[in-house]
Amino acid sequence: MEEKSAKLIYKLIFWFVLIVAVLLLFVHWKYFLCALGVLLWNDVFYEKGCQEWVVDEYETGYPTQGLHKMFQSWIWLAIILAIVLFLIV
Repeated sequence: MEEKSAKLIYKLIFWFVLIVAVLLLFVHWKYFLCALGVLLWNDVFYEKGCQEWVVDEYETGYPTQGLHKMFQSWIWLAIILAIVLFLIV
């Protein structure tokens, strides 16, 4: 996977979750907060994965590694969201 396509995939996921978050605001504010949590979770793990292998201050990161790290973190995200949604309903 190229860096450009990895960045594009991340941007598409970001905008999709943002639009879903805005739509969930009209359903219930707790679901909106959960969607914002997903947005922040993805951003943190994407950036963490991008910078994981960077050893030089001139490197900008590896978007493919960021996507990989973000996708791996979704297992824990699903578990945490299930617990949170169970507790708030």
